[in-house]
Amino acid sequence: MRLEDSYFRVSSAEEATLAQIYECAVCKLIKEPGMVKCACESPPIICIPCQETLSEQARPCPRCEQPFSSVPLAATLLSHFKGLQWKCPQSSKGCVFKDTREALLVHLDETCSEAEVSCSQPECPWTGSRKFLQQHGDDEHLTGVRCVFCSQIMPSEELEDHQAQSCQAEILCSYFAQGCDVKVQACHLAEHIQGASVQHLELLEKTNDFDEEFALSVPSFQTHSVQCERGLRMSSTPFAFQNAKYVLSIFPQGDAEAS
Repeated sequence: MRLEDSYFRVSSAEEATLAQIYECAVCKLIKEPGMVKCACESPPIICIPCQETLSEQARPCPRCEQPFSSVPLAATLLSHFKGLQWKCPQSSKGCVFKDTREALLVHLDETCSEAEVSCSQPECPWTGSRKFLQQHGDDEHLTGVRCVFCSQIMPSEELEDHQAQSCQAEILCSYFAQGCDVKVQACHLAEHIQGASVQHLELLEKTNDFDEEFALSVPSFQTHSVQCERGLRMSSTPFAFQNAKYVLSIFPQGDAEAS
């Protein structure tokens, strides 16, 4: 990362001056600074990768053109370097991340929504911002159904067992519209509904919905419905009625046979 690219953020003019000493004399970048012992009166900073390259190629110090040996960076300089603050290279796109260089590298590799990434599917040439990666996968490579609770993709025949047995996403009770404000993991929803059946009946009686209608929820319907292809379904949270368990399934773009 080059200083002139403004990825490096310093808090004072004094710190900016100190930061200049970390620029590698070979590649002119600031990354893993290291020191060398050579014939120079004031040996240059050469980053660790460049030191390794020079050694492998039996090349001398770029300043004095004499052989050199690697020397650990002074503890005070190393501590100062590790504490310097950097901003994300994607700041021009709106990323506001600022932290140490070590944290920045993790941010770019794992979490930055604006960082350019490639599709993990073999032979797929797509590249783009990380924030569009899931949409690309859904549009081009989705081969199953997505759980509306946790967004995990799986074969359609496994969805019901997944939601009933292993989905850890926290969701609202199916009777939240009637007044039940309990949140449970999706895999424990049926257990909660069965255990709280009396309370749910009381809530239904109070809201006069018992003989008229139910208010059902399809989690993240607005977000995921536009991404569904024809034949893919979305399901409501399971609900109980007259001692039986039901799930409402919707095909936002029509089922496979729809015209």
